[in-house]
Amino acid sequence: EVSLLRLRPPLSSAVEETILSHAELVFNLFEGFEAWPDTEWLFAKALHSAGCPFTGAPSETLALCLNKALTKHLLMALRIPTPDFQLLDSISVEQFTLGFPAIVKPLKEDASHGIDSHSVVHDMPSLKTQVSAISDKYGGPALVESFLSGREFSVSILGGPTPRVLPISEMTFSQDAPGSRIVTFAAKWLS
Repeated sequence: EVSLLRLRPPLSSAVEETILSHAELVFNLFEGFEAWPDTEWLFAKALHSAGCPFTGAPSETLALCLNKALTKHLLMALRIPTPDFQLLDSISVEQFTLGFPAIVKPLKEDASHGIDSHSVVHDMPSLKTQVSAISDKYGGPALVESFLSGREFSVSILGGPTPRVLPISEMTFSQDAPGSRIVTFAAKWLS
């Protein structure tokens, strides 16, 4: 028997309602409340603490992934290739050394928040504008990465003693679509 549970703020009420549902398993699709990305990992942590079984990544992994720079440092330490990056704000943007094109992202958001048609920059004026916009809107520095063009794939892995790779999917982009081929917030959530 499956039932849908719509979660509403505050987080404490959402956790309590979920636990009181006495579900045998929570299929966790919760991505945090708008403007509070930390609620995603805090929800998973609360479910784990309450002994409520749920699908998806553990809270520690979700928290790590909310900081793109920290995640990239971990990947590099494990010798997993990741694009070069810098953390820049409107003052430090003059220290940009990566080269163009580059992509500008919020440091601590997920789900393509802050990614739009202006995210890929090709010159210093565009970089300054986009870094300033991201820093102002999301606070703190922006993550600026070398932009890798090409095909885009999603790979899901089921963990456990013997991890299993699920079927790979490819994002296809219309050949006549203007701009860089990226998955923007609008493409992901508003289309």
